[in-house]
Amino acid sequence: MKKRIITFALSLMAFTGVLHAQNMYDALRFSQEFYSGTARSMGLGNAMVSLGADAGALAYNPAASALYKYTELAFSLGYYNNMNNETFLGNTFKNSKGNFEISNVSVIQPFSTGYYKGLTGVSFSIAFNTVNDYTFMNSVSGSNASSSYLASLAASIPKGVTPDDLTMTESNPYRPFDYTNASWESILGWNTGLIDTTASFNGYLGATENIGSGKPVLGGRLNQKFYNSRSGTSNNVAFNFSGTVDDIFYFGVNLNIKSINYYQLSVFSEEAEDPSKFETGFQDFKTQYSQSTSGLGVSLSAGFIYKPVVGLSIGGSISSPTWLSMKDTWEISMSGYTAIYKGQSISSPMGVYNYHITTPIKWNLGVSYILGGRVALALDYEGVNYSGAVMSDANYNRNAFVDDNRDIANTFRTVSNFRFGAEFRATPVFYIRGGYNFYDSSIREFDNSRHYACVGLGYRSQSGFFFDLAFQMQCNRNSESYTLYNSYEGVDAPMLTESANNLRALMSIGIIF
Repeated sequence: MKKRIITFALSLMAFTGVLHAQNMYDALRFSQEFYSGTARSMGLGNAMVSLGADAGALAYNPAASALYKYTELAFSLGYYNNMNNETFLGNTFKNSKGNFEISNVSVIQPFSTGYYKGLTGVSFSIAFNTVNDYTFMNSVSGSNASSSYLASLAASIPKGVTPDDLTMTESNPYRPFDYTNASWESILGWNTGLIDTTASFNGYLGATENIGSGKPVLGGRLNQKFYNSRSGTSNNVAFNFSGTVDDIFYFGVNLNIKSINYYQLSVFSEEAEDPSKFETGFQDFKTQYSQSTSGLGVSLSAGFIYKPVVGLSIGGSISSPTWLSMKDTWEISMSGYTAIYKGQSISSPMGVYNYHITTPIKWNLGVSYILGGRVALALDYEGVNYSGAVMSDANYNRNAFVDDNRDIANTFRTVSNFRFGAEFRATPVFYIRGGYNFYDSSIREFDNSRHYACVGLGYRSQSGFFFDLAFQMQCNRNSESYTLYNSYEGVDAPMLTESANNLRALMSIGIIF
């Protein structure tokens, strides 16, 4: 698997007084959907485009509700867990983070029209489905004798930026953040004394650097620690209308409301193993970055299911782009201790940025066959052109993201996702299910594909009560490598390599009456 090499830098280096921090990976993150739905649909690998008759399928085929003959109320509770193996500075780590979530809540209400031909029935439904979970965590540490985060931060200050440009004053402490072409973090570094100047060197130095013979060098060994946590979900609420023609052709339309809640916390620290080796008397330093992202969007989708002969079903759907209104808020804090400035701690102002993402069009095709009323087999295809996502500012001006939109078009690609499912009716009331998902790589030069295996069990009572369980496990691991800060002055920053996968468990209960 080809690894992606990036500079993570706590996502901080992009936050300056004149630049926005949003980038093409935000467009991808909030466009991608990895369905969970109900335990029945997940147990079948979410291969439900042509099978229908499941609330979880309403997220990608609005015709799924047209097959219902009775009212259904359903609720699904899920648990998602991300597992991550990492290497950093010669050390290995294992981390995991879990999240309980409401995966599905739905009400499906069919009506008979009273006709025996033509439009024989219609249905009105509301279905809430979780379509992505952002839960993730890594935590690493190690001893570094060659490079420093603070030194990299000092080297990143653009030429021409003076100490006066970086200084927070009592009369206007936020002026540097609004008008200085330097990262917010380097402004904090200057005002805490963790970045400074010296007469013997024309430039900025980190508190971890000694000037020595005139060339900055790392004073001594540093214990470096990094913690990064992400959480949140993307959810879809479908307001659905569907109908059936002659109980052969089924159709449906959705008004979809998509909501996004995303939170990230990143902490990086350096601690001197021997403070006496540092000319500044450097002891320790910590920078913390927190970001909250919220989004709300709307889309339309339409789908059909056609049953040309007994047992065979063919389905398809298409979804418009989702027009998302996004809001990012963020804050950076920094603290540290040197013999010169003693203990210092400063926080940035709260940053706020509003923008828009237009996600790509999505289409689904599916075919299924029921054998002898006891075995159902289903295969789905899904296509999404992620290179068609577009970002714009609060006024829908795409020029603010001209470079990012070019990168989206050149970096991302059209994917072909496949879902397969099988269901066996073991007894009149018990079902056994299995499935497989393949989510194609969305990036041209980096394999971020996912393979999932799914299993499930179901119970349907004669009174209309049902209970389902399902488990989904990612079979492959997504690997990438990145540095936590930029290399500088010919000094390489250490590489962090991580390899992650995830699992999900779902429980659904409901009643049909």
